[in-house]
Amino acid sequence: MRDSAVHAVLTCIAMADMGTMISYSIYITRFEFFMDESGYSYGWAVFLKLHAVFSIALHAISLYLVVLMAYIRFMAIKARYTKWLMPQLAW
Repeated sequence: MRDSAVHAVLTCIAMADMGTMISYSIYITRFEFFMDESGYSYGWAVFLKLHAVFSIALHAISLYLVVLMAYIRFMAIKARYTKWLMPQLAW
């Protein structure tokens, strides 16, 4: 089971979600807990823009991977040993 296509896709989903949560934790720490009344530097403004872009992109990747995993599982229902269960196809 460890060398299955579903496991490979789940690993990629976990990595995408970890990237999203790391970005959110930095955002919340800086912009919610340590708020500046006078404003933020240019570097933090760039981080905020990159955070928005990367969080949307990683979340979309995660959703597409969930759809891919559902498709692999749907194709694997027909036969126990099918090409859709090979980890090389998922990678």
